[in-house]
Formats: sequence, structure tokens, C-alpha cells
Amino acid sequence: SPALSLALPQLFPPASFSWRRFLWAYTVVQTRGLVVGGGAEPRARRTVLAPVADLLNYSPTSPLAWPSLEAAGAARPTGPVAEGPPSATLALTFRLLSAVPAGRQLCLYYGHPLAARESRARGAF
Repeated sequence: SPALSLALPQLFPPASFSWRRFLWAYTVVQTRGLVVGGGAEPRARRTVLAPVADLLNYSPTSPLAWPSLEAAGAARPTGPVAEGPPSATLALTFRLLSAVPAGRQLCLYYGHPLAARESRARGAF
């Protein structure tokens, strides 16, 4: 059993918090999670699960900027997200870096932080 189940079984029942379930959850986050925000400040980055957004295909020439968390309805980025959990007033935002013709598929560039081997493991071919 995981250490939390042994230390706090009333909060983390061993039947619900098994190693197998942890591996499943870890795999979901590692393969479907998007890293957002932060810019040059790694501590301000967040990994989020964003249904539908995680289905974007990969392209090294993507016209989309790296996704960010911005104040809902903001016309322009307002700086890094403050420390702490994201609030309901933040929106996952994909900004265009260049004009996109109607009908063109939008793709996401996974960026330099992922090595080629890790990109393949995440399904980027």
C-alpha cells in the first residue's frame, strides 16, 4: 500500500489508493497534461488536464503560442499567474502567432523542453 494509505487510512483507504491506480493517474497526467504559463519562471508553470485541448496534433511550425492561463475575458496577457491553485476566473488560452487561413488545422508545438524520445512516448510522431 502507498505510504499515505498506511499513515492516514481514513483519508486514503488502501482499496481506493492502490499502486495500480496511482500508475494510471500518473500516466494520464504525463500523456495528456499540458504545461501552461510561467514563461521563464518555472515555478509559475502548471500542468493541467484540458479536455479537447489535449487532442491538438503536433507541428514544429505551429501558429499557436504556448498555452497560458489568463484572466477570463482578458484582451492581452497580464503576466505570470500568481502562486497558488488556479481559480475559476482563469481561462486556458491559445494565442495565434500569425494569421491562419480558414480551414487550416491548428496544431500545438510541444516545445524544446521535451526531448524527442519523450515526445514519442507522449504520442508525438
